[in-house]
Amino acid sequence: MGSLGAIERRGRRDRASHCRHHLVSDKPGDPHAPRRHGNGAIGGAVTAALCRGRDARSVAHAGAARRLRDRLTGVCFSPEADALVGGIVIGIGVDALRHVRRPEQIALASLPLLFGLHQLTEALVWWGLRGDVATSVEHVAVWVYLLFAFAALPILVPLAVGLIERVSARRRAVLVFGVLGVAVASALTVAMFRGPIHAAIGDRSVVYTVGSVSHGGQLTALYVVATCGALLASSYRDIELLGVLNLIAIPVLMWLTISGFVSLWCFWAAIVSVVIALHLRRAAGTQLRPADDPERQPRRRR
Repeated sequence: MGSLGAIERRGRRDRASHCRHHLVSDKPGDPHAPRRHGNGAIGGAVTAALCRGRDARSVAHAGAARRLRDRLTGVCFSPEADALVGGIVIGIGVDALRHVRRPEQIALASLPLLFGLHQLTEALVWWGLRGDVATSVEHVAVWVYLLFAFAALPILVPLAVGLIERVSARRRAVLVFGVLGVAVASALTVAMFRGPIHAAIGDRSVVYTVGSVSHGGQLTALYVVATCGALLASSYRDIELLGVLNLIAIPVLMWLTISGFVSLWCFWAAIVSVVIALHLRRAAGTQLRPADDPERQPRRRR
């Protein structure tokens, strides 16, 4: 990656130097002017126009991307959006719990309901920061939101996936992600209680800051590995799809905002948790088995 980056940077410098050279060396009689086919003045003017056009296109593309990002965050992320999504996902969570057929499915079925309540909690944080609800309510909501996101979720997701897993090799892989989740949750929980904790309205999202967190980038990466890795390790294709959807969303959410990443990722996770409800509906209606369950493999003819 380093060598590719160096090549790309060198190429950009060469192109810039090429543009500057053509702009300043087209004087008549310049002994250092490069040899050209045809009229040198016309060639220099064309090159200058191309360079200016490339710069203008770069600025235009950057401005368009910024406007698109502002439009997406302005429309999608607000306390009202949190409350709306939270209410819908709570209903989906109730439906998921209704389709539980085995005790080991309860942890998985509870995730949509918990995600829905989580979004309602963040709506209270938004409203508290805007002065629409009491400050004491906002403080409690911030703690509840972060305790679920930082302390509970990295443990609960691998646990829920591991409980329904029937393939022993996959269960062991989920266990590894679960141990990692416990370590990440412990580090984040200790940092939370050391404080200070701060929430603010940032780039059209809530920005949560835990002052005593060290190595935040590494912890975020390990958090993603623990949660998404457990989902991807599942032998059930619905659960694996949930992991894929979350992984796809990560670069998009980071493009929208870095500081509000936690808030937006939880928002997205709440939406895609509908996959869990669909999985449980299918499992209740059929004898749903893991993709690599031996009993699902076609039997050989003797």
